[in-house]
Order: sequence, then structure tokens, then C-alpha cells
Amino acid sequence: MIRVIALLCCCAAILAAQSDDSSCCRMTITVEPPAVLNVGITILGETPVTLFDSTPARDLHLNVVSNTGRESDRTAYGKRLLTERRASRNINRELKKGDTFPEKLDLREIYVLTPGTYHVTVSRYVQVSDRDVTLRAQIDLTIPSS
Repeated sequence: MIRVIALLCCCAAILAAQSDDSSCCRMTITVEPPAVLNVGITILGETPVTLFDSTPARDLHLNVVSNTGRESDRTAYGKRLLTERRASRNINRELKKGDTFPEKLDLREIYVLTPGTYHVTVSRYVQVSDRDVTLRAQIDLTIPSS
């Protein structure tokens, strides 16, 4: 019985460390037509936030779905991102209340985007007091016909 209780406590601690408590920060997205995402993370709370900065293509987790419900195909570079080791550049950045961290990413480098409307979900991990926090934001974008 004691082992079961210890196991449950351990599992609860792991789940708490992966929680989605995004009250520390706000993630915003704007689009520069046709498909460049400007992602900003603004720190809202008093507790400093740490983020790991390599490249936007690696740091931002993307889900791009067409208006037909189909996930977009990846470019050759987009496929390599899924299989290659992470970049050697990995900077830990500590941000304080009021700081904003901007990132810019052209979705056309990672996804094959034909004319149409896409629903884009962006997520990124940060750390607050040694806890992993997932930030998420969504936006729709339209790729015009040529």
C-alpha cells in the first residue's frame, strides 16, 4: 500500500511539472502575408521565465491544417526538422515581467502551402520556477491564388 501511495505521489509530481499554466505569459501571433508568422511571448507575472532559444523552426511546435481538415505536407527542410538533431546553438534566456521575446518564421520554409485557408496552432515550452509550461496560440491565414 505504501508503494502504491508513493507511486501515485510520484506520478502527480510529474503531471504537475507538465501542466499548462500559461498565466505567466501571453503568446501572440500576427501574420505578414502570405505566410510569415510573428510570434511574441510577453511575460505577465513576477516570476522570471526561462526559455531555450535555438531557432524558431525548432523552438516553435506547429500544427498547420487546411480548411479541408488535412494537415499540410512538409517541405524537405520541414521533414529534416523532424529527424535531425537539434541545432548546436541553444541559449537560455531569462525574461522578466514586461519583457517580450519575438520570433519570426516563414511557414513556406516548413510546409507546402497551396492557395487556401489554414488553421495554424503554435506552441512553445518555457520554464517557470523549474516547471515546464506550454504556451499556445492559434491563427488562421489565407494563401491567395497567384
